[in-house]
Amino acid sequence: MFNVRDLQQFYNPSYFGINDNQYIWKESGQTDPNALASVEFIFQRGTISYVKSDLLDEMQDAYRTDSTKSLNLRKICDGLLFLDREEEHYLIILEVKSGFKEVKNKAIGQIPASYIKAQSILNDFSSFNMNDYKAFGLIISYPFIQKPPTDAENNPLVLEDKQIMTGDIFAKYNRLLRNHQNADFIGNDFGFDQLTQVKQDLLFEKLRVKHYPVDNHCVNAIVDLDDIIGTL
Repeated sequence: MFNVRDLQQFYNPSYFGINDNQYIWKESGQTDPNALASVEFIFQRGTISYVKSDLLDEMQDAYRTDSTKSLNLRKICDGLLFLDREEEHYLIILEVKSGFKEVKNKAIGQIPASYIKAQSILNDFSSFNMNDYKAFGLIISYPFIQKPPTDAENNPLVLEDKQIMTGDIFAKYNRLLRNHQNADFIGNDFGFDQLTQVKQDLLFEKLRVKHYPVDNHCVNAIVDLDDIIGTL
């Protein structure tokens, strides 16, 4: 299996690490005492290797400033996780938000862009083979709170219906994640079919993306990754 420490041949060693059984993700520069600041991931009897978002952040300015509505390669995720346990191997594109509203506004667009950039980095190394891993996106946030039907704040749901009818992919995937905590992102929905000169190894046809709601307004959360893997 891939050893993330191989990346240290090119990149800052502080961006990578390997932990047994658990890994604690922390929001850098978090100043809001009421926001989600850390997530402890549990993966019993296995290892969690991580690539911090700092690596993708360092490369942000290299990408074009113009973008399509569906794909902006300047967007980054909150890190990559490699899970290894006996014959089980997973690659997670991780995004953590506090409010559920940010799932539609930011996270849905961050997952595909970060997948491409992660694959671009990883495929520089002969020790990495994507066929060894099952990849999926994981969005963690506070839950969606249903407002009373008479509440004016329900208007965004009416607007979402109209957006879906007009082909808005962010509205479509937001509804799936909200209602089912699960969506299959189609690469061509994000303009992958326009990337004709890009190696197809860097793209996905379909990527499973999970939404995992944590307790509303919690500052620290614990996520058992086996609970999520069991629903893939």
